[in-house]
Amino acid sequence: MFSSGFVEGLEGEAFFPEDNPKCFDSFMGWIYFRTLRVLNASTALEKVEYDLSPLSLYSFADKLCLPELMDLVLDTYKNTYKFPRVSLVSDVYKMTPTDSPLRNFMCQCMYYIFAEYNSQDICNFWTTEDMAIAMSLHKDLNIDFLNLMRLDSPGFASTDPRALPNCDFHCHGEDAPCSQRPN
Repeated sequence: MFSSGFVEGLEGEAFFPEDNPKCFDSFMGWIYFRTLRVLNASTALEKVEYDLSPLSLYSFADKLCLPELMDLVLDTYKNTYKFPRVSLVSDVYKMTPTDSPLRNFMCQCMYYIFAEYNSQDICNFWTTEDMAIAMSLHKDLNIDFLNLMRLDSPGFASTDPRALPNCDFHCHGEDAPCSQRPN
């Protein structure tokens, strides 16, 4: 950013008024320690608020073109949330670009939960109304979800995206080395 012809590079300073200040704390932690703080996520099926700062950090990393940090945040979500809330999926679609790997992961989670779980607890947690509202707010979510439905094979169980390799959702190319794997 500062070595480019952008205004920030010419003036030697940048402002991020739209970014959550907590994400800067997480960003500095990643800069110095190459790790993220563990998310406090409930595994219970209750409607508690999720921590927005990792999503803000993901969006910030996307803005600064830091795929290594984006992959780390995605892995953190993937390894932390058993059932990402509809509100989190909606916020991901609000805060990330169309081709975002995090969008892909969250939409696949939403589809998997929709297709494979029919217990009353899940239906209360992931209400049809909440899903319909999220889809009406984000046309891309609606389209992505319908595309997943078309790709799914009738009569076969859907694949849990949390069971897929992390690299399936990373920013790096298929044959590129993964920054999240130890050498």
